[in-house]
Amino acid sequence: MKFTTPAEVIVEVERLWALERMGKVQRLGNWSLGTTLNHMAEFIDYAYIGFPPDLNPPPVIKVVLKFCFVQNIAQPLWICDE
Repeated sequence: MKFTTPAEVIVEVERLWALERMGKVQRLGNWSLGTTLNHMAEFIDYAYIGFPPDLNPPPVIKVVLKFCFVQNIAQPLWICDE
């Protein structure tokens, strides 16, 4: 997936929620769609507001998140084909 604006993210999340309500989302692991989206949102937030004191990821993770989501938010680093 590739998003260039927050609005595109919202459209995709709404599409996924609609599919889940219709029973067309298949789990590939233990997490629900809501849990997965929440996890992703929390890690995006960490790049902006910092990691909570009780969460101490390796320094490389902190740098990667900050680099990916703050400094280059308009330039995708990974592209996943559907």
